[in-house]
Amino acid sequence: MRVIVIGGGIAGMSAALAIHAKGFAVTLIERDPPPPAEFDPHALSTWRRRGAPQVPHPHFLMGGLRNLIYAHHPKLVEALLAAGVWELQFADSLHPVAKATYQPIASDAQLTAFVSRRATLEIVIRKYVDALPGVEVLADREVDRLLFERTDPLTVVGVAVRDRAGTSPPVELRGDIVIDASGRSGRLHRQLIDAGVTVLDEHYESGDVYFTRVYRLNPGQRYAPLHGLPGIITDSFTIGMLPADNGYFTVTIAVWKADSELYEAVKEPAKFDAFCRLIPRAAGWIDPAFATPLNDVVYGFGGLDSFWRKTVVDGRPNVLGLFFIGDTALRTNPKYGRGCTWGFTQAHLLADILLRDSDPKRRIIEYEETLEREFRGNWRATLGMDRARRRRHEASLAARPLSIADRIALSLDNVVIQRGMRADAHLHRAIMTGYHGLAGLSDWAKSPSVWWHAMKIACTPSTRHLPDPIPARERIVAALGVA
Repeated sequence: MRVIVIGGGIAGMSAALAIHAKGFAVTLIERDPPPPAEFDPHALSTWRRRGAPQVPHPHFLMGGLRNLIYAHHPKLVEALLAAGVWELQFADSLHPVAKATYQPIASDAQLTAFVSRRATLEIVIRKYVDALPGVEVLADREVDRLLFERTDPLTVVGVAVRDRAGTSPPVELRGDIVIDASGRSGRLHRQLIDAGVTVLDEHYESGDVYFTRVYRLNPGQRYAPLHGLPGIITDSFTIGMLPADNGYFTVTIAVWKADSELYEAVKEPAKFDAFCRLIPRAAGWIDPAFATPLNDVVYGFGGLDSFWRKTVVDGRPNVLGLFFIGDTALRTNPKYGRGCTWGFTQAHLLADILLRDSDPKRRIIEYEETLEREFRGNWRATLGMDRARRRRHEASLAARPLSIADRIALSLDNVVIQRGMRADAHLHRAIMTGYHGLAGLSDWAKSPSVWWHAMKIACTPSTRHLPDPIPARERIVAALGVA
């Protein structure tokens, strides 16, 4: 069986890895140019990845994904570590207060993340995939259209591919299965809709926009500790330092697009830095004695959303031979760190289905049912968190009182997240188990022991100083000189 994979990002390469492991031939089509032949950690910015706007951002491959890579691709682990990707242990993510009383347990080893720049990950994984027998990678190629037969339901049988330079007409490639991992910018579903196929999309804009600067540690410096949380989270903004590989890291400020004053200000490098200096912990991240900015650029990343696509409606498949994975299938706001883990997991779930069942209808039905079972609960949880934070911010801007439910949620956030995750290793472990993909994101809320620990935190006055001191939004706006 030949499988065509559209897209050479993390999800597409995960599909190639998973499908190849089942003994199937794979053709992977990527519209961007290939990575440099030799890995140079200090020249990654020369590799243009227009198809992946999040490339400047570091990625944490959380424990669930790291554990899968160790289990399925041990040689890839060796290549990642050799390239400077490193492992953040659970104990090293704890705040000093929590670490002082921390008692390790065996399962903490599963709460270890790979830490790296996206470009480093893609180059290493791409070279690994390129070397696999039975995998063909076509770079600088773009899928012009799907090829399909008008059966009932319609069946996709291949793709028409053109080179990005436009020097030759499209070439038809036939395959038994087509996997669309073209990401957020994927447009091939529109061809299906034009052909009369029902494609159901759920789409919710978060309203968040990320602004990021890239830094490199000065000689002799080490990454700043996470202190329980990689970011400083408020309803008005989030600011975070994310370590990467080979001494690089980023500082990202997430603001609401509708908050025009902050949105316009942090686009400028000077005001971005001024924003950081208003917050004590963030000021240390950009201290010239600690790190040097890579360039005088602030990278913007918008369109952050929650998305879910279905082609099976009321138990009936509407297209055969085509599977969406990664961001083309479902996604959450990237701040929750689900993208790489979900894409990798989807690819391996799909590979298992393709191996054990040859019936086209049963394959797509089982695949979409599996996505619903594995990811829907967490998807709803992240969407709910986004909506709640946005609602509270809008109420603040309009000087409206919060609802009782929002006031309770804000109080719980202060006790459980802002104080609890810094003061208590048990709380930190319970919540991070969900973020590492080893449990549901909100499963911690069902644990009586979590609430017992949270109650102790609420009754401990000494933990009140643990959240980072944050200036009021109005003070930040005034300090930045925003009109």
